[in-house]
Amino acid sequence: MRHVYFHWLCAAALVAASACNGDDERPPASFEGASGSSTTGGKSSRAGSGSQSEAGADAGLGTAGAGAGAGVGQGGAGGGEDIVYETAGAPTFTPGLCDPAMMPGKPAAQELDPVLTGATLLAMTPDELSAVLVTGEAPALELHVADRASPEEPFEPQEVSLPEGYEAATGASLSSDGLTLVLVLSDHSGFGAVTRAARGDSFSTEADVTAFSRINAQKPMSGRELGWPVLSNDGNTLYFLSYLGQSLVVQSTRGTDGRFDIGSEIDMYTLGGAVGAYKRINAVSADQRAIFYFDEATNHAMALFRSRPGAPFYEPTDFGARQGVSPNADCSRLYSSVDGELFAQDLK
Repeated sequence: MRHVYFHWLCAAALVAASACNGDDERPPASFEGASGSSTTGGKSSRAGSGSQSEAGADAGLGTAGAGAGAGVGQGGAGGGEDIVYETAGAPTFTPGLCDPAMMPGKPAAQELDPVLTGATLLAMTPDELSAVLVTGEAPALELHVADRASPEEPFEPQEVSLPEGYEAATGASLSSDGLTLVLVLSDHSGFGAVTRAARGDSFSTEADVTAFSRINAQKPMSGRELGWPVLSNDGNTLYFLSYLGQSLVVQSTRGTDGRFDIGSEIDMYTLGGAVGAYKRINAVSADQRAIFYFDEATNHAMALFRSRPGAPFYEPTDFGARQGVSPNADCSRLYSSVDGELFAQDLK
């Protein structure tokens, strides 16, 4: 009876082993000189030919990837020498247009003709051909839009007649083609836009609130005030500051009906701020992976960066005591104002 039971156990073990070998489609670890290739279509990294951190980084896994490589080596013959391990579909990190390690070069003064005394930059178009500037003191600020035919020529500013019920103290934004100017309502309940037919022309004196109707309807319910609008390069995303004591940056998307939604708040730990420490945004890069703002707490211009649109921002960069920091389209040049003058700096 014992012999029969023993033979039955052996047969069951053989069947189980055969089933496992037949159903498991994962390829075994390959060794140096062994034939066979991966069926995963993934990327192959060689452990033993470099450090574990290098192997993990190559696989797109960072420190965790390095640990996984070490585990395979410990389980293989010969202590893991020359083991090749596979990763299936590891994402590839693509750098953004603006480098978090950017270093602005020597500042070059930008000529304004006629001269504007004490001009502060609010916004710059990515093609470097139109700038929004303010002069004077609040509440009697004057808003100007300056245009030029090429980045080598002087800007020609003209004053913008603000529509009734709008102000320039809490920012303004210009579309990338320089034809639509987004303004803030004086009661800080929302935004409106004035337009022009071509650069150099005057803007309309009647503001259109159609695109912002959903945003503008929020203050009676939330009590929060709005300001510092920033339009994305494609005009389909609006960033703005929302505040009621604590401030937050909101990101809103334009719908198929041409209207922006009420938006979603961006991480308060990076772009939030208490009264007197607001982060007054003024620009986003063309790929929306870098955001530029003036930090009231330090009176410095700053930037934050993210790995993709919609991801959290990180890696703050400090540009010192200046305002209106704005990059051009490929983030090779930075514009800002210092002590009432407009400057450009090439980025290294």
